[in-house]
Amino acid sequence: PDMFAQGEYEGVGHAVRTVYKGVQSTSADFVHSYDKTNLTVQTGVYVDRIILENNNTDDKDRGEYKAVGVEAHYDANGQSIIIKARKEVILSAGYAV
Repeated sequence: PDMFAQGEYEGVGHAVRTVYKGVQSTSADFVHSYDKTNLTVQTGVYVDRIILENNNTDDKDRGEYKAVGVEAHYDANGQSIIIKARKEVILSAGYAV
């Protein structure tokens, strides 16, 4: 429930937001406000693993890895798919019952 829009207010709450040049925004503003050609938002997708590549410039393994994609599935059919990123992977996780 939205604790800021009902009943009597008592206690504290945290609202995640950013202020830049006097303008407030939230993560929802970022996703829904603009028609972004360089961002794809997938919902209803369950990530099974993050695909990592060695990010070192030589053959030595220093433990530096970069996420280059994910192996995932949609709940409807359970078939595994590979989603590769051109630049970066942004993963927002929640809990599925």
